[in-house]
Amino acid sequence: MLPETTRRERAVARRPWAGTLRPDLGNLFDDFFGRPLSTWSAWTPAADLYETPEAFVLEMELPGFDLDDIDLTMEKGVLSVTGERKTEEKEQDKTYHLQERSVERFTRSYALPRSVEIDRVDANFSNGVLVVTLPKAAEAKPRRIEVKPKK
Repeated sequence: MLPETTRRERAVARRPWAGTLRPDLGNLFDDFFGRPLSTWSAWTPAADLYETPEAFVLEMELPGFDLDDIDLTMEKGVLSVTGERKTEEKEQDKTYHLQERSVERFTRSYALPRSVEIDRVDANFSNGVLVVTLPKAAEAKPRRIEVKPKK
C-alpha cells in the first residue's frame, strides 16, 4: 500500500508555521469523521457551455456513469441534468484500507434563452461525456445583410 500524507502534513509543508498553531485542533474534524473534511463537499461534474452560430452546446464530464444514471429535463426554459452514481456493494472478502468513492448525486440547471428550439434538442452520451445540442431558432441565428449602393 502506498504511503499517504495527511491533510495536516500537507498544510505544514505549504505553511511551516501551521504545525505550531494548535496542532490538536487541526485534525479534529478529520479524526471525528474518519476522513478529511474537504472530501465531504458535494461532487459536481465539470461542464462547458458554449455557443456556435447554429446552437448552444453543453458538454458535461460524467466519468463512471451509465446512460441509465442520467436524467435530462427541460421545463420553463431551464435545462436540468441530474445523475446518480452508486458504488458497488462491499464484498465480505475485501478489506478496505481507503474508501472515498460513495453514492454521488448531482443536479445542475441552466437557464436557456427563448431562442432555443426545444423540439430539436439532441443529447448524446459516449465515453463518460454528455453532449447536449440546443439548436437556435431561425430568428436567433446571425444572418448577413447585404449592403447595396444607393441609386
